[in-house]
Amino acid sequence: MNVLVFFAIDDNKRLGPNVVFYNIFKNLWGSGPDSVGRGSFSNKNDEFKFVIVYRKGYIENEKKDFVDYFYVNFYDYFHFVIEVSKIYSLLRRKYKGWRIKFFYPKPMLLPFNVDQYAFLYDLPMEKIFLGKSINDLKKEFVFKKLVWKNMKKLFTISYSSFCDIKGITGLDNLDWFYLGVDRDVFRVIPDYKDYLRRIFEERGIFFNWDYFFAPVGKIWFRKNVLNLVKAFNNFRKHIRSNVKLVMTANNLNDKNEYIDSVKSNSNEDIVFLSGLNTEEMVYLYNGCLGVIFPSLYEGFGLPILEALACKKNVLFSDIKVFKEIYPDNKWIFNPLSVEDISNCLLNFYNEKGFLENSRILDRDIDKFSWRSVVENIIMKVKE
Repeated sequence: MNVLVFFAIDDNKRLGPNVVFYNIFKNLWGSGPDSVGRGSFSNKNDEFKFVIVYRKGYIENEKKDFVDYFYVNFYDYFHFVIEVSKIYSLLRRKYKGWRIKFFYPKPMLLPFNVDQYAFLYDLPMEKIFLGKSINDLKKEFVFKKLVWKNMKKLFTISYSSFCDIKGITGLDNLDWFYLGVDRDVFRVIPDYKDYLRRIFEERGIFFNWDYFFAPVGKIWFRKNVLNLVKAFNNFRKHIRSNVKLVMTANNLNDKNEYIDSVKSNSNEDIVFLSGLNTEEMVYLYNGCLGVIFPSLYEGFGLPILEALACKKNVLFSDIKVFKEIYPDNKWIFNPLSVEDISNCLLNFYNEKGFLENSRILDRDIDKFSWRSVVENIIMKVKE
């Protein structure tokens, strides 16, 4: 019998540290589209009880009576350990004889005699594009490996990222499974135009054009935004229609050289949006001509699944993990070649009938479900 303690202690929006933990919780407590039902794992043979340790960003009305919740407030690691010690003592008294296990969104290690798990999504492989060698990367991970090796298990989120991490670190406690897409949230919306127009107009943008959507999130080097901007500028020179590139960019006002380069190469055909909520993202997927995902490296590729769930074609980089997720995709480009990205956009745009969705993919993506993620976690922490 197990008590699985999730540490949702980051400061991001809503409950969890990221979209992964949030969707895991939704499906554990029975409100997700692929949900395992109301507390079904905790009720099934009484094998599991669930605990969520959270810091802030939690929505109170989402609490469920079959989950124990503990709020922690701390300023440093020392105070955090003290807070968790109190929780640990309470859990040992309440669940006497049960095995207590800790699960973190990212690798950390607390000084308790419990099995400890975490996601290790990927490594900073983009540094290889900046001149780092594999040996350089290994040296950077010397201290982190001490933490990683002492955890019961680390989970990565694709076979490609598993191979990358395993090859560089040699970790024996590494495992993997795919992430999921919320099919109730990311969906086809037939009447999207009025809401979509409002998204832009609320941000002072007069919306009367077609667009490609690039949900990059942040302008980082590995997101390859600069090459995409340059390629889109080339693409626009070859078409007469009013087509723009719309990108999510939540760090556009940060000060660094790469962001400055992106800005200096952008023009009125490049539209940056920030502060979008999930529903607004869904409408942007629905309204676009196609979705562009130009990264140099990713551990997974949630925007690919989100685009497909909205029945949109996706154009993406020729990297292992993207082809693992969607091996049948026709629209693939070399992310290091501005010309190749531009040609892929142009070929896609000129494909007859694509505006009428005649080539929109209807691929079965059922294997990418949050129910599957939850089942994998439960199965693997029982081992």
